[in-house]
Amino acid sequence: MKQCTLDVTAAEPFNSYDVVAVTDVDFSFWLEEDSNADAELISIAGFPAAQFHIKGGGTHDCAIAVGVAENQHLHIEMLPLSDDVTGDEICQGSRQAAEMALQTLQTLR
Repeated sequence: MKQCTLDVTAAEPFNSYDVVAVTDVDFSFWLEEDSNADAELISIAGFPAAQFHIKGGGTHDCAIAVGVAENQHLHIEMLPLSDDVTGDEICQGSRQAAEMALQTLQTLR
């Protein structure tokens, strides 16, 4: 799968953002009862999405899977490189990165 990573290290807080194009699994995988994640259904820029935390992943874990087509999704995650970032800030950063990724994707149609 193709992955794009952006490291933001010019000033605190330091973060890394990963966007992965998943081409063989629907976003709804993360919402299934037997997945290894605690997930909730959300919407990002009008697209169905799952916001999830991997079970046992701790407080520095929050990813977004945005359904862009059948059996395809963007997996987007903000990964803090600083220790003082909260779980809520990670989720917000992941959501913002997802919105930006979708904006870019829509310009490539």
